[in-house]
Amino acid sequence: MSTDERFILKRAARFLGVALLVTAALAVTGLLVYYDYKINRGLREGGWTENTQALLLWFAAFCYWWAARHYRERGLYLVGGFVGCMAVRELDAFFDAALFHGAWTYIALPLAFFCIWLALRKNGREEAGRSLASFMQSKSYFVLAVGLLWVLLVSRVYGMGVLWRLVVERRVAGAVKTFVEESMETVGFMIIAAAAVCCLSELRAAQKKKQKSPEAD
Repeated sequence: MSTDERFILKRAARFLGVALLVTAALAVTGLLVYYDYKINRGLREGGWTENTQALLLWFAAFCYWWAARHYRERGLYLVGGFVGCMAVRELDAFFDAALFHGAWTYIALPLAFFCIWLALRKNGREEAGRSLASFMQSKSYFVLAVGLLWVLLVSRVYGMGVLWRLVVERRVAGAVKTFVEESMETVGFMIIAAAAVCCLSELRAAQKKKQKSPEAD
C-alpha cells in the first residue's frame, strides 16, 4: 500500500470516527429528552437532561484541572475554572432551592478566584501565559471554541420564544422553545466535554514525544 493510500485510509477512518461520535451524541440527546418527557412530563430542573448537562461540564472542568496538575500546564487551571463556573451556573436552580436565590454566584466567584490563584501562585504568571497560549494553538481549543459558540449562540438563537411563536401555536411555543434549546445545549456541552478529552490526548502524545526525543538523539 502506497503512502497516499495509507493517508487516504487514515483520513477516512478519522472522518468515520467523528461521524459516529456525532451520531452517538445526537442519539444520547434524543434519548435524554425522550425520557424526560416520558417520565417527568417535560424538561424540568433536576431532570435527566439538566443533570447530564451539569455532569458533562464538571467532567470537562476536572479533566482540565487534572491536566494542569499532571502535565504542569498552569493555564489549564483557568480553562477548567471557566468551565467549572459554567457548571455551577447550570445548577442555579438546585442552589436556589438548597440555599437562596442567586446563590450560584457566591459559589462561582470563589471557584474562579481559586483557579486564578492556582494558575498564578509562586510567580507562575509567565508559565500560565505560556501554557494558555500553547492550548489556544491546539486542536482541542478549536473544539472547545465550537462547543462554546454552539451553546452561547446557536442554542440561544434557536431557543428564542419569539421565533417559535411565528411557526407554532402560542400555547405550545414555550414547550417547543425549551425542547430545542435544551437539546442543542446538551450537544454543545458534549462538544465541550470532547474538547477536554482531546486536550488530554494531545498532552499525553506531546509528553510521549518529549520522552522519546532524548533517546533518538
